[in-house]
Amino acid sequence: MDLAISKQEEDFRHELRKWLEENLPEGWLAGKRDLPEDNEAYKAFLVDWQKKLYDGGWGAVSWPEEYGGRDATLMEEIIYHEEMVRVQAPPLINYIGINMVGPTLMQSGTPEQKEYIHKIITGEEIW
Repeated sequence: MDLAISKQEEDFRHELRKWLEENLPEGWLAGKRDLPEDNEAYKAFLVDWQKKLYDGGWGAVSWPEEYGGRDATLMEEIIYHEEMVRVQAPPLINYIGINMVGPTLMQSGTPEQKEYIHKIITGEEIW
């Protein structure tokens, strides 16, 4: 098994790092990570972050492109998580939706149920 990082994977890492530098909340990389204490403000902050990730193409990297993902390989998904941990990125508000509900609907959902997939990745529907 070859675990060496490929050029494509390094490019993926560089693209994500650049995006994070440009899109994390102001002051985040400098250590200013004060999250709202009010529950509704905290939820709004995380929904905004989820939408920003989606708009940047980072909402659910392993999802198929047809559902708003990037068709990331397993190694790219690992790199994604490494980079998010490296910068201590805000948490995903829709972790269960992105990692469990969305993939289940993609595989087994009815056409009506699949209409929710877009709302999951954008943060419009929280699971």
